[in-house]
Amino acid sequence: MGLSNVSAANLIQYAAAEKKVTIVGPSTLSAMLQTIVQGLRSLEIHKDTEKIRQNIEQLGRHLVAHNAYMLKLGNSLGTTVGHYNTTYKELGKIDKDIVKITDKAPDVEPLALERPNQKIEQLLPAGYCPQQTFVTLSPADLSNWQPGGALLSK
Repeated sequence: MGLSNVSAANLIQYAAAEKKVTIVGPSTLSAMLQTIVQGLRSLEIHKDTEKIRQNIEQLGRHLVAHNAYMLKLGNSLGTTVGHYNTTYKELGKIDKDIVKITDKAPDVEPLALERPNQKIEQLLPAGYCPQQTFVTLSPADLSNWQPGGALLSK
């Protein structure tokens, strides 16, 4: 291709627009390379941020599952304490029957345990729902996140 009738401005425009070539000189080469390096670093940071976000989502799912098991455990403990107390009351009745038959002093002193003072539901945050869903967060959202805040949505 002959370039004798093409001006320098047209050649630069042709290289940039049609061939996607960036023309740099000795003074701008360093700045252009630094820009490219910063862009590559930005891509790496974005990939790392995505991995962190995925790990936080997984951690959140595990936390919700753990909380559900803790609720079940708390309810089971309350039920167990209730059964324990009922069983001891029945043992006290048996001991009274034995006292009537033998005319001796009671040998068994029933011991009652107290149930937990708070119901499990009172310990949960207002509006808690175990089937919570996760939202997609940007790096800006993560920088503004507060514990108990933006990671979970109803």
